[in-house]
Amino acid sequence: MCRLVMGNKTQALQEISSAASLCRQCPRLLTTHGPQLHTLLGLYSMSMDCMEEAAAQFLAALNVSC
Repeated sequence: MCRLVMGNKTQALQEISSAASLCRQCPRLLTTHGPQLHTLLGLYSMSMDCMEEAAAQFLAALNVSC
């Protein structure tokens, strides 16, 4: 999130991708951190002015956390 706030979108996306890869390797991590990953992707989408995709990620975060 800090990378997005600072405007480092490329690095932010790389770090989100790395986190997602780690979580895919361990299903428990994906269960516990899935909503955060969706939220980060939603924030990234917003920073790229892709509001429909952002909304989809935020909804996914809500659905995964329930």
